Amino acid sequence: MTLISLDAIKMRQLMSQALQDQVQELTIYQKIDSTNRVLLEQSITDHQLHICLAEQQTQGRGRRGRQWFSPYGANLYLSILKIFNLTMSEVSGLSILTALAVVKVLNQQGIKAGLKWPNDIYYQNKKLGGILLEVTGQPAGPVKVVMGIGLNIKMPEQAETQIDQAWIDLKNQNIDRNYLTVAILETLSLMILDYQKNQLKTLYLEWQKYDIWEGQGVYLIQGQTKIAGICRGIDNLGALCLEINGQIKTFQAGEVSLRKQE
Repeated sequence: MTLISLDAIKMRQLMSQALQDQVQELTIYQKIDSTNRVLLEQSITDHQLHICLAEQQTQGRGRRGRQWFSPYGANLYLSILKIFNLTMSEVSGLSILTALAVVKVLNQQGIKAGLKWPNDIYYQNKKLGGILLEVTGQPAGPVKVVMGIGLNIKMPEQAETQIDQAWIDLKNQNIDRNYLTVAILETLSLMILDYQKNQLKTLYLEWQKYDIWEGQGVYLIQGQTKIAGICRGIDNLGALCLEINGQIKTFQAGEVSLRKQE
């Protein structure tokens, strides 16, 4: 599979008029440290979408400051900036929203991807991608939000030595990153409109359709603490729901791993 280069003109041509009206800026870099960083440092006041992509990142980041392996011309490194008239706490669910939008698009294209809380994207039980949400502004709003998306499309052979967890890419799929990017932006932009009115109140149930841990025994790992329970999806605030001793408890942060069945 030979990847077609990212092309801003092509992407603009593929966009619906509604999306074109929302996109203020679409920039593609051949090589940059971080697409999220570029957008975070922009001084903007409008409420349009500002889009940044790169063929390669030298300092790609995942959650908790982890490095995101970002080789040249291999994957999708996409960041979206938008100002929201919401509070800091109200925009926290946007990482879940972004992951859900990506998985919906992949499934529409026949790629049966799933979700792992809080925002990891899985395919065939291996990690395919993830979301990095970064927020600046005042606690009471408005806030500037950057939604970073990383998806493995065609990893080079040396990736085996660079990534310390089970991963997968889409090299066996016929992927044009230009079409994929626009499809993600179309879906995400519509979901954002709903989110600005309702946050996750009308969207969280969609998560259950793609939750790879639903009904399974998991550990919630918080620092040195392991909490065992059965995964019951998320609530309308994006918190993880675990059934523990017959009761549903919610958790706002942590890392989920599958528990071995006894």
